[in-house]
This record gives sequence, structure tokens and C-alpha cells, in this order.
Amino acid sequence: MKKTLILSIVVAVISSCSSMKSGADADAVTMTGEIKPLGMTTFQYGTHSIKSEDTLYALRSSTVNLEDFEDKSVTLKGTKVSGYPLEGGPELIEVSAISEVQQETKSAQMKTRLGSANNAFTKDSILLSFTVFNESDTVRRFCKWETPFDPGIGKYMDILDAQGTEPSFIGAMARRVMPPPPESYIEVPPHDSLKTVFNLADNYAIKAGQYTVRYSGGGMGDFIAGNEIKITVVD
Repeated sequence: MKKTLILSIVVAVISSCSSMKSGADADAVTMTGEIKPLGMTTFQYGTHSIKSEDTLYALRSSTVNLEDFEDKSVTLKGTKVSGYPLEGGPELIEVSAISEVQQETKSAQMKTRLGSANNAFTKDSILLSFTVFNESDTVRRFCKWETPFDPGIGKYMDILDAQGTEPSFIGAMARRVMPPPPESYIEVPPHDSLKTVFNLADNYAIKAGQYTVRYSGGGMGDFIAGNEIKITVVD
């Protein structure tokens, strides 16, 4: 009877350990993508984000300084944090290890270019062009959320006046359903580009003056950091 009881306890302990290990393994993740600082979002958790295989994840870490890897293509390891996602946001990953991907992998990402659609800018009309380039040999796609291809929604531009002050954002912020549905993606053929024109004044209360403008991506775009342009706005 005593031997039977001891054997039952041992089996129970082994089963419990095995179950705990399986649960931990299920929550372990490895992913590759570009780390972005988490800007204004509808969910309030995490410090950074990464988009891997067209899925957005929120990131945090108590062991790795994620700021050192901002706007870099990385491979990271971590675990899913229990209790997330919340507020319609993405899953939250606690990052335990991270390494930068070599430049040749990053080159597969698409490039962007910001330009002027005309040479006269007023407080109500600041027409800019935004072009996405696919220099790879295969069709690439990107989520149009937080890009000028989805105008008027989201805060995805870095804009500063001559004093380094950002004008007030007056655009709309949308509560997104994650992951993005298929219709939110746009395809770019190999060795081709797509261009759109948008009015920066629709999203910002801009006064007369000189400004520096750059596309920041808002954490969604799978793009290499683009150029910045300087514009002069008149009354």
C-alpha cells in the first residue's frame, strides 16, 4: 500500500512537470521583423511593436533594451504574456533575446519616398506624394493602415516646425481589428512601385512656416525608413 502511494505521487509529479513544460513551450515564440517604437495606439500596453508574417505583436522586455534595436530588422525570442491581447490589440511578447538580422535580409523590405505633389503649400492644402518601391523579384504586399494609402486615419507622419514643435494632430484614430483583414493589404509587383497623393493638412493643424516631414510608419508598415522633406507653408 505504501509503495503504491509513493508510486502514485511520483507519477503525479512527473505528469505535472510535463504539463508545465508543454505549456511553457506553447507560449515560446521566435520571430523576425522590424522593431518600431509604439506610438499612439488604441491599446495601452507594450513599449514597441514588431510585424512578423503580416501579424503585429506588442513587445516589452525586462532584460533587453529594445530602444537599441528601433527601426532595425531583428530575430527575437520570447514568450507570450498571459492575459493578452486586450482592447482589440495584438498579443504581448516578453522579449528574452534579440539579434539584428544582416543587411541582405533587410533589403527585401520595401522602400518609401516622400515628395511634393506641387510647389505651393497653404494651411489648407499641403499635397504630398508617397511612393512604395518593391525592388525584389517577387510580389510584395503591405498593410495600408497607417500609410497615406489609407488617408485621414492614423498618425504616421513625423512633422516638426523650425522650433522643433509638432503641430496638433486633428486626424482620426481608428480601433483596428487584429490581425488586419485581407482587404487591408495592397500588392506591389516585382521591380515596380505604387504612388498616392494625400493632403497633410487633413491630419494636422498647420500654421504658416517651415516644416520637416518624414513618414514614420506608425508601427505598421513593413518599410525601410524613408527620406524627409522640407516644406514652406504660407497663409
